[in-house]
Amino acid sequence: MAESVYNFAVGPAVLPLSVLKRAKAELEDCYGSKMSIVVMSHHDKEFNIIITIKKVEFNLRALLAVPDTHVVLFFQSWCV
Repeated sequence: MAESVYNFAVGPAVLPLSVLKRAKAELEDCYGSKMSIVVMSHHDKEFNIIITIKKVEFNLRALLAVPDTHVVLFFQSWCV
């Protein structure tokens, strides 16, 4: 990748190149399904593996300071 330009106005931080490469790879082929998570049905076993990992919810709660009195719901998002 050529020299990166950092735009600090649009987000909280700059992601390392290694993180961007891994995200790209996983967006193209999620858990070896040959399918992107963006187009994957929430009924697919690979998608359920992602959602059922309690660590994800734990980390999200810690990051956003979500109290135990609230429920965390994961939804598939569609961009039009």
